[in-house]
Amino acid sequence: MKLAHTLIATAALAASALAHAQPASQEDCNFQHERLTSEMEKAKSAGEDARMLSLERARGELAVSCSEPGARTMKERRISTQEKKVTQMQKAVDSAEKDGKGDATKARANLKEAQAELERMKREAPKKTAQQKGAQTPEQARAQAEAQPKAPQNN
Repeated sequence: MKLAHTLIATAALAASALAHAQPASQEDCNFQHERLTSEMEKAKSAGEDARMLSLERARGELAVSCSEPGARTMKERRISTQEKKVTQMQKAVDSAEKDGKGDATKARANLKEAQAELERMKREAPKKTAQQKGAQTPEQARAQAEAQPKAPQNN
């Protein structure tokens, strides 16, 4: 019984990791979708209902992250996180320079790297067009993906 719980927990973690990984392209999205579907079939044939549910959830999250609005939202979150990091690093540099403690030169170099990364992220972020502003939200994309009929399973 303990082994079953461990397997279920492992499957849930793997499914979650797959879903939260940002696919780089449509090919990656398709590959991950096929992989999740295959794992779902294995779980179903093994009677692992809890694993099946976690894999279904991961597939729904993948559908959202592979949608244009979902990908944009994820990029916006990463940019926000990087902005916070830059702000914290700027405070550390200011403090090091004010107190004369620590290595202000190294802190400034790290800050410059973080600022350059933030600028790169902002340049690569897709711009919203007028048409995209009316596009689906990630929640709408998930609901649409879940509403699609499931392919029949061969037993």
